[in-house]
Amino acid sequence: MEYFQLSKKNGIAEVLIDRSEQRNAFNEEMWIRFSEIMGSFSSDAATKVVIITGAGNTFASGADIYKLKELINKEKHLRYLNYVDRAIESIVNCPQPVIAMINGWAVGAGCELAIACDLRICTEDAKFAIPAAKLGISLNYSLIQKIVDLVGVGAAKELLLVGEAVSAQRAQAIGLVNQVVPALDLKAVTHRAAQKIAGNAPLAVRGIKTAITRLAEHHELKDYTELEQLERITFESDDFIEGINAYMERRKPVWKGK
Repeated sequence: MEYFQLSKKNGIAEVLIDRSEQRNAFNEEMWIRFSEIMGSFSSDAATKVVIITGAGNTFASGADIYKLKELINKEKHLRYLNYVDRAIESIVNCPQPVIAMINGWAVGAGCELAIACDLRICTEDAKFAIPAAKLGISLNYSLIQKIVDLVGVGAAKELLLVGEAVSAQRAQAIGLVNQVVPALDLKAVTHRAAQKIAGNAPLAVRGIKTAITRLAEHHELKDYTELEQLERITFESDDFIEGINAYMERRKPVWKGK
């Protein structure tokens, strides 16, 4: 069964999680396939931005609850966590900016997928929850660090220790989402943001995403060599000259990505 629909238009790719009968809950096959789809964008120069969304009224509800009992087996547990970690990291490591277009509930690992994205735009009735503690589960260090980096220590404890769902308005207040919009406007607003990103210089966009990702991963970087190299590449690029010329000539730049 194909659990995802992939569409591409004008430099924007949209990945639709399509298992609405199970509220877009992920099984092992889905985690693997999702990682493959996200990994494919590394060699896709035509795609400038990736949007992830869910079918029906759910973004993603994370792990398939009916399969969780099987994870008592240590081997299955470790294998499953590896699939989830790879899926989340496939978003982080995607060279293109990734926007979560959240059309309803984002629960558990589904919420963690949204957190891994670069931007999150949701509907007014969206809900967010990471009920790991209610299921007797503790998250790994990497996932908790991403949550703390995004919302801060206090809000991270609220999300993880209380484990209750928070509203879209509360999510925006703590920095979990960037924008809350009416349901009818979600697609238009998200694609408008994607188009603005896609209209910027590709090397600069990728360099900025990489720099922010590295800083978030390491916090107190002692070696800035990679980040300095990313900056130098943009200053030495044809696109830098094009950007300056276009600004001076009051016209839209034509990027070459080099």
